[in-house]
Amino acid sequence: MKSLYTKELVETSGADCFVYLQENDAFLTLYHEKEFLYTKSIKFSIEEMHERFCEIQGERIDYEEFKGFLSTTNLKYDDSEYKTSLIKLYKELFATINDVLTYAKRAFELDKIDMIYIGSSIYLESKLDEMLESILAIRARVFEFDYGYESNEHYIDQMHPLMHLYTTIREEEKYIANFTLFPRPPKFLQRESGKLIAVSAASLILAFIYPAVYWTLSYMQGVQLDLLKDKYSEVHNIRVTREATIKNKKADLQKNLALLKEEKEDFASKKATLKKIKHVKNDYVMKAKELTMLTKDLNKFRVKVEDIKYKEENSTKIFILDLVASRSLKITKLLKYITKAHEDTYKFDLEKIIYDDETKLYFSTLKATKL
Repeated sequence: MKSLYTKELVETSGADCFVYLQENDAFLTLYHEKEFLYTKSIKFSIEEMHERFCEIQGERIDYEEFKGFLSTTNLKYDDSEYKTSLIKLYKELFATINDVLTYAKRAFELDKIDMIYIGSSIYLESKLDEMLESILAIRARVFEFDYGYESNEHYIDQMHPLMHLYTTIREEEKYIANFTLFPRPPKFLQRESGKLIAVSAASLILAFIYPAVYWTLSYMQGVQLDLLKDKYSEVHNIRVTREATIKNKKADLQKNLALLKEEKEDFASKKATLKKIKHVKNDYVMKAKELTMLTKDLNKFRVKVEDIKYKEENSTKIFILDLVASRSLKITKLLKYITKAHEDTYKFDLEKIIYDDETKLYFSTLKATKL
């Protein structure tokens, strides 16, 4: 990347970040004031992105099909089935970049990242620089520079012109990498001369250590005493202030506890009232539905109801209906019908049918027990 600054293809002098995705590798490199600062490999090569995309999509996609999709599809205008998964994949890439930049800014005391250059070894139809700039709020551009080559509109892997550009810069402007097979010399204290010097220095230090320590301790005790006196005065004032504050806070606490107790009692009362209202509302709605059902069956067989009673025994609902009919056959047909129609929900009991000579009507008591 140094050659980009040497050839003035990148003219900015702040903190620049270069992100490049290759088929088998992906890296992030940071330059500050045109000098190398930090680099890190990230797990977002084209192959790794393909594996992660298959995990997100939940199905295996052919690698060449995946590359073709990246090269021909612009997520801004596309509505294919892969759009959501690819957007999630790009967001994970941008989150990783953001984490690395956050670490680098803290480690190297950078105020901000001025520019991010992002690109890939294959052509990407979606504009990663626009997406990155929108999500991270950092200026971004395509990892593509004017090398003066004629590409005839064919996409060029940017690593190729960069390697060519590196060969054109002067030797003194190149980074010198040390690949020698000879090990470095041992540390100073592990050498014989270093051990001798260390023993001599230790002897001199031991000779002067007692008087130096005595004088130092005496001086430190005097300084410490003065500091403690100042500290006591400061701490005493803080203590008096805090004791007064704590006293006021305790008084406020008692007031608030009393208020909280009142609020809890009021809340409990309202809660109990609402529970009763809910119980009555639900219970009466269910009774009304059940009575409507039974009334329809009574009307079907032209049996009238003289009186209706309701009670609960051990959480069991019981309806007691006093029936009136012009013929006993109507009551028996009704009993036969409802016993069959509601055999899963009710148990019906009818002990006897009484005939009244004055009214010429038949009377009976039907007991319906909810199962």
